[in-house]
Amino acid sequence: MRQHPVFLNPLKIGENIVVGAEARHLIKVLRVKTKTKLRAFDGQGNEAEAEIIDVQKTRLILNIKEIYLSENEAKIEITLVQAILKGDKLSDVVKKATELGVKDILFFISHYSDLKTISENKLTRLRRVALEASKQSGRAVVP
Repeated sequence: MRQHPVFLNPLKIGENIVVGAEARHLIKVLRVKTKTKLRAFDGQGNEAEAEIIDVQKTRLILNIKEIYLSENEAKIEITLVQAILKGDKLSDVVKKATELGVKDILFFISHYSDLKTISENKLTRLRRVALEASKQSGRAVVP
C-alpha cells in the first residue's frame, strides 16, 4: 500500500507535530488513524518513515525513527529559467517542471513579457503548487 506523503520542515527524529493544512488534509480528507505509516519529507532531499502516534482534531503527532537521503531524485541538477507568464500558465509550468525533476525554478522578466512583476500572493501559490507536485510525484525536494 502506498504511504501518504507529509511535508515536515525541519525533520527530526522522535515526536513531530503536524498542524495547519497538512494536518487538516491528513485528518479530514485521508482520514488517517493511529499506527498509520506515512512518508515524511523536508523538501531538501531528506525522507523518513513516520508512524502516527496520536490523531487529534487539528493536529497529528508522528514518531520518526530514522532520517535518510531520498533515492528518488535525479542524478543531475536541472535549473529551469522561465519568463513570467500571464494567467494560470505559470502554475502549469511549475507543476510539470517539478514532476519532471527540476531542482530550481528561476523567473525573469523579458522584454516581451506581458507582466512586469509577480505578486507575493502568486509566488506563495506557486510554492504551494510545487509542494503538491512534489508530493504527487514522490519527490523529496521542492523546487
